[in-house]
Amino acid sequence: MNWMTIPAMIGPTVGPIVGGFLTTYFSWRAIFYLNLPIGILGVALALWLIEDFRAPAPVRFDLSGFFIVGLGLALLQLAIENVGRPLVPGPVGILLFAAAFAILLLYVRHARRREDPILDLRLLRIRTFRIGTVTGALCRIDAAPFLLPLLFQVGFGMSPLQSGLLSFSSSLGAMLVRVPSGTFLRWFGFRRLLAGNACLAAAVTAGFGLLRPDTAVWLIVFLVLLSGCLRSIQYLALNTISYADVPAADLSKSTSVGGVAQQLARGFGIAVGAALLAVIAGPRALTIGDFRLAFFLIALIPFLSTLGFLRLSPVDGAEVSGHRPTPRPA
Repeated sequence: MNWMTIPAMIGPTVGPIVGGFLTTYFSWRAIFYLNLPIGILGVALALWLIEDFRAPAPVRFDLSGFFIVGLGLALLQLAIENVGRPLVPGPVGILLFAAAFAILLLYVRHARRREDPILDLRLLRIRTFRIGTVTGALCRIDAAPFLLPLLFQVGFGMSPLQSGLLSFSSSLGAMLVRVPSGTFLRWFGFRRLLAGNACLAAAVTAGFGLLRPDTAVWLIVFLVLLSGCLRSIQYLALNTISYADVPAADLSKSTSVGGVAQQLARGFGIAVGAALLAVIAGPRALTIGDFRLAFFLIALIPFLSTLGFLRLSPVDGAEVSGHRPTPRPA
């Protein structure tokens, strides 16, 4: 996991700085144009380096399930975003929520009847996969990366470049802490590490709400760095425990379910953060107090996820983490 994720963190580490520089000295549109040469290079490298592997007996693609679940999830995302930035009137927004849940329930029925659904929900019967995926998705609904740059620019009056220079330390911390993450798992095990780390992440998120324009820069950088470290440890542990007990034959299906859950959680984090700011501020301009309340509310999400992580047993994932819980006296 470390070898796969540390290189992928280089982009998030330098992204806020490059994005802030382009936005400050060129245009905010430039941050989107930058993806064109990078995307072309990625396609070229994939065609050159990745072997074209074909499964010996590929299953039929679940086209109907693909459209059903895709439509349901898209409507749910649109409904949440409509709270923060109304695109349709309020009653229509409520109908979007109802339609999204109805379509997703239709997919649950579809998945039960099909042998090879696009997202195999039967894998959620595996307890560690269910907790790592469902509770993990709740824990991943993190609006702090979205709210912090807004706080620095709108609340503190910083430029995009200054905001990026403060925000990038989160990814730097996430990259640095990956090396000792395995040691933490051996010491604490998945249950204590995930539950305790979620409480710490909630405390740090709430701490962002206490920042002020006159807060020392070193303290802001420390909190952002610590937040990145905690998120990195949490996500590595979640990715590992989710697949610890999944049979090898079902790994491909499980990564599809887990990947969709992770991407949805990230999108919901931004949508929930924007919706909270819109509801708190209403029609008036944003203030630092609005951000403070939003951070306090967002901090409740990882705190609530501890209830799910505590359902793990001390020995869950021990063959992966190397943790040996202390035996209780008879």
